Amino acid sequence: MTRRNKKPKPTNAKRNLNIIASDIHSLERRNVFDVGALLIEAKDACEHGEWMDWLEAEFDWSDSTANNYMNASI
Repeated sequence: MTRRNKKPKPTNAKRNLNIIASDIHSLERRNVFDVGALLIEAKDACEHGEWMDWLEAEFDWSDSTANNYMNASI
């Protein structure tokens, strides 16, 4: 009889903290770029006068915060 949805056995091997930190920093940087690109897309999709209202309603961010993300992505 085969067992379905077998979970892998946990290992006792621990990863080095420097490697874990490096992985976290990599995700952090990559996500900043992705968020910035999406904000640029959203700003382009807004009609005149909608951008700030949308930004505040969705994220409660200032224009300055959004600009930091967008500048990081270009």
